[in-house]
Amino acid sequence: MLDKKLKNIHETTALEVISRFVENLERVDFPKDRFYTKSHIWIKSEPEFINVGISASIVYLFAPITELIFLQVPSFLGKGTPCTWIMHRDGILTVRSPFRGELLEINRALLKDPDLVNQDPYFAGWLFKIRTDDPIAGFMKHSEFLELYRTKIEILKKELLLNLTESIKPVSVPTLQDGGQVIETVKELLGTKRYLSLVNKVFELL
Repeated sequence: MLDKKLKNIHETTALEVISRFVENLERVDFPKDRFYTKSHIWIKSEPEFINVGISASIVYLFAPITELIFLQVPSFLGKGTPCTWIMHRDGILTVRSPFRGELLEINRALLKDPDLVNQDPYFAGWLFKIRTDDPIAGFMKHSEFLELYRTKIEILKKELLLNLTESIKPVSVPTLQDGGQVIETVKELLGTKRYLSLVNKVFELL
């Protein structure tokens, strides 16, 4: 009987962790003045170049970002060429160029202060600028990307709940006198490897 009660406490706490995670994802902001790729890269057209960066969803899922590595400037990029490497505590994300063109400038401020991309991914935390003749119209407008994003959140929520009913590890709660650590995030709930695999699969990231 006690084991059943503890199991219910574990599941309730895990549901709260998942619910908070999903709610935070739903609150992520995507500016309307730019285009997006399915891998959560934003693209903003300027008169002489295209500005490129990562969306706040990437920051939320992998924060904190601890280091960024760029190609040398100038460089010629093919569409899909790896051009920026984003280090976080659990691994590396590779950003590929959305366009074929010339890499004009990288955000050197991020080399000294990578936290800029954690705090302000749409402005101070931009990644690089590229000159291209490729059309921008093939990428998703804000409304299209937002619809896709919300669909992906629902898929992720279902996957998380499925994990909860299968083999998710027990959650220690403050009222249990077992010396266990309170689990507060989905990554702690699933374990790092499982978390990274799931979010990359659902969101098709980078």
